[in-house]
Amino acid sequence: MRHGPRVEIADDWFCEAAWDGEYERGDLDTTDIVTGSGGRLRDGGVTFVASGSTVDRLHSFAARDVTSVSNSLPCLLAAIGGEVDPTYGRYRAFFSSIVHGLVKYERWLPTSAGPVQLTYFDNLRWVGGALAVVEKPFAARTFTDFASYRGFLTRSMSAMMRNAGSSMRRHAIRPLGTLSSGYDSTTVAVVARQAGLDEAITVTRGFSGASLGGAHETDSGETVGRMLGLTCHPIEPQDHEDMHEVPFFAANGSGEDTHYLGATPHLSGRLLFTGYHGDSVWGQNVADLSANIVRIGRGGLSLTEFRLWVGFLHCPVPFWGVRAIAALNAISHSEEMRPWDVGGAYNRPICRRIIEEAGIPRDAFATRKRASAAAPLSRRSFLTTASSRHYLRWLRAQRMRWLRARRLPPPTSLVLDRAGMSAARFLEKAAERVSWSVATRTGWSALPHYSTVKALRMLTHSGSSDGWLPRLRRYVFPWAIALATARYEKPGKALSSTTGG
Repeated sequence: MRHGPRVEIADDWFCEAAWDGEYERGDLDTTDIVTGSGGRLRDGGVTFVASGSTVDRLHSFAARDVTSVSNSLPCLLAAIGGEVDPTYGRYRAFFSSIVHGLVKYERWLPTSAGPVQLTYFDNLRWVGGALAVVEKPFAARTFTDFASYRGFLTRSMSAMMRNAGSSMRRHAIRPLGTLSSGYDSTTVAVVARQAGLDEAITVTRGFSGASLGGAHETDSGETVGRMLGLTCHPIEPQDHEDMHEVPFFAANGSGEDTHYLGATPHLSGRLLFTGYHGDSVWGQNVADLSANIVRIGRGGLSLTEFRLWVGFLHCPVPFWGVRAIAALNAISHSEEMRPWDVGGAYNRPICRRIIEEAGIPRDAFATRKRASAAAPLSRRSFLTTASSRHYLRWLRAQRMRWLRARRLPPPTSLVLDRAGMSAARFLEKAAERVSWSVATRTGWSALPHYSTVKALRMLTHSGSSDGWLPRLRRYVFPWAIALATARYEKPGKALSSTTGG
């Protein structure tokens, strides 16, 4: 077994994980409140445990005589000697398919060595020489009112904290929160603070509105952090390190979480609590209330490889109890929650009650929707200088691959790329202004939401879907995955991920 230096090893289990049970028992295979990954030998077989969320995954490959499982895609590719097709330009859509839920996502990634299986949320069970996907076990949970759910969050958080901080671990894991000006991370921070959290990071800037053309504005959670008695570390989004995009793009081809790069000094050896998926679990107007875990956006998924390189666990708390989302939505709409129902599109009564009952004033948070996602592929310059040079050289070196596949190689002119992106952004902004202007003047409120108009308004940033990009930008995933795979192949670098394996 190949593993990084932070992986914990016992006689019949191993992990880079934390869960809601006693650490020394190693029962990470018996719960769905788990972050990270690991394996447990039990009943004549091995259960490979995936994170209880859809922002992390397991990767597996079955050959005739060897079955390989890894929490890192490039590590697995290095082990099996495989590569992805560099001429395929729709990897963003492939990885984004998980937002459609556990039933509909694309789970087989073609490689030169054969198909690699991606497993989200569920576990893998190896027994009798065969590997199979098995449903993650979960307790029977009945959330009948706010108190039952609030108690569940409290108990789960306390158990998770005890597990992460166990003295039986070789490597201590300390909690770290995230804070913004919105609902989700603030809710998580309140719950975690009451269980012992004392530090948080906060990204200082976000975007407003549906279009990425909107101006930057403050998204800092420092004010709420001070009210909670937390030590806050402000993170200013910036591109200050060449080639920093590689682990983010190697995760899902989108890299929307690159703003976490500035938090790197605070992340090693930490259990990072975030609010990803809170928009669905705690929102009121949710289209899908099934246990299929359908998401609104793909935020958090590009941390999959970065967290392994830095050495931290990513724990999005809204996924706890996610298969009971219908019951949680009923609580949000219940009569008992009316005092915390402020109306409007940005309204989460469960969150507001948790936060306000912790003593945070109503006007101190969640006054409007913002997004801190970096969305690097939607920028005028989508790579740092050194990365751009390396990427263009890589594209030119691959030209014959396109020609052999009878495909036109992408242009390698940054000038044309930026011109195309600028034109698309101009069209996007124009559609935004015109559609809302017409809707306001005529009362035709549905106009901006018609599929064609909405597609123009969000041309370069379609959320969970595969938005339009100039051709030059469509191949960053195969470029990044090749670099990340080489990182595992180099002598002395095979174990370079601190928690990978």
